[in-house]
Amino acid sequence: STKPKVTAGPVQLAEKSEIELHDGEQAYVGDPVYDNKTRVVGVVKWTGPRSRPAPVIMSADPACAKANKVAVRVDTFAVNEKGEFQYVLVRVKNKPDGKFDPPTEPALMDQVGCMYRPHVVAMMLGQQFVVRNSDPTSHNVNYQPKDNVGGNISQAVQGLTNELKFTKTELNIPFKCDVHGWMSGRLHILDHPFFAVSDVEGRFEIRGLPPGKYTLETVHENPRILSKTIDVEVKADMSTRLDIELSP
Repeated sequence: STKPKVTAGPVQLAEKSEIELHDGEQAYVGDPVYDNKTRVVGVVKWTGPRSRPAPVIMSADPACAKANKVAVRVDTFAVNEKGEFQYVLVRVKNKPDGKFDPPTEPALMDQVGCMYRPHVVAMMLGQQFVVRNSDPTSHNVNYQPKDNVGGNISQAVQGLTNELKFTKTELNIPFKCDVHGWMSGRLHILDHPFFAVSDVEGRFEIRGLPPGKYTLETVHENPRILSKTIDVEVKADMSTRLDIELSP
């Protein structure tokens, strides 16, 4: 395979969403995706009790501590004060009819400030997947899927990239760094491109579905946060608002 071209510079966390919301339905705006002008957009919210994770203590590695000017918290339960829920996978549960080529741009899981960025990556089977060390310290990437072949690779040099190969669909593949015990990430591999991971304001959008009726499903890394399914009708030339509430 060709050497993947990944985003230059460390992955930066967005402070606000770039996804525009609207109420109800409105006319589709933008170029077609997979020859369809359709969009499903919404917000994932958590309605249960919230407990903010404690700040990560990084003093054991001065490079990690220096890289973070403010306290960093783990991303395993990323709910803000409004209840907006980040890092939830929203996917079409059943593969739609048709042929959908995987994206040509690689999916990237970066290591920035001794954290996986983004914490959750979702990709389509057949898309290239790259892990990168953007830190001036040594990491290792320990990933242990259930249905694919796992591994444990060293990334001792800043800027090093490795392409990892997967041959099957699988949800919630865990990633960790044995050097820095607080580091964790998740990878979802799907057999179609109609999915999204909720952003810093809990927002998601899925473009390009063929018009029709679908069931969306949420997936979170915590097994105690049960998946939720919700039906939606996707209409040609329309953008449809669909919010999702999750609870214990």
